[in-house]
Amino acid sequence: MPTDTIRKEADYDAALAEIDLMGDPARGTSEFERLDRQVDQVEAYEAEHYPMGTPTAEAVAEYEAEKRGIVLSPLDYALFAGIMAADAKPTELAVQEATEWRREVQSGKIVLKEGKHHADFR
Repeated sequence: MPTDTIRKEADYDAALAEIDLMGDPARGTSEFERLDRQVDQVEAYEAEHYPMGTPTAEAVAEYEAEKRGIVLSPLDYALFAGIMAADAKPTELAVQEATEWRREVQSGKIVLKEGKHHADFR
């Protein structure tokens, strides 16, 4: 199938099947270039027809927790979401900071109060 004709779902399905059949060609070969173009076309079609949008901080927290095999408490979610929103930090740094905050809260060094983004530091 030509790589520039993904215009409808049937073309998309055919392109995915072709990509599966191509396997893993060596970089620099014509087969690799063809695969690369095909993948670009599929990604363009998916971006238009299956947009993912921006995940919420809670969704990122859930993904990171699942990836690490841990269970997050509601406090963990709140801390992670607050850190992500306030600081716009990369995920890995936000996870580390949320973990540190949780330890501080559990040890009594930080007391969380009702209300938005409020903490007393002792």
